[in-house]
Amino acid sequence: MEEPQLIGRFKRVFARLAPDSVMPLAELYADGVVFEDPLHQITGLPALTAYFSRLNARIESAEFAFGTQVVADGEAALTWTMTVRTRRPRQTIVVPGVSVIRFGDKVTHQRDYFDVGAMLYERLPVLGWMLRRLKRLVG
Repeated sequence: MEEPQLIGRFKRVFARLAPDSVMPLAELYADGVVFEDPLHQITGLPALTAYFSRLNARIESAEFAFGTQVVADGEAALTWTMTVRTRRPRQTIVVPGVSVIRFGDKVTHQRDYFDVGAMLYERLPVLGWMLRRLKRLVG
């Protein structure tokens, strides 16, 4: 099955991000898009544009390496590994995840799934130590 143009464009937009990245979000997302991840629920293209602008301003770079994808009837699931390089503190964070999107000519809904603990909480001194220890005990 041939990859829909929108999915190819989606992957190109998110392949590499930096503070000066030009993100053609209006070409990718519908005006009334709903975006969800473990930390946010955002409705509307203006709010999503502001969200990505704030995120990009805080990082040195972010790269998404896309893996498996399943596309059928206006829906897609794309696995990815995100590598984020932060400025303060200077560190590299690698987190696997998946984006589930619904689309027509543009993305109308996106839900991202990833391990918030691996991305944020495990990096905090005391809480991080406790979470890493708990993972070792149960895993």
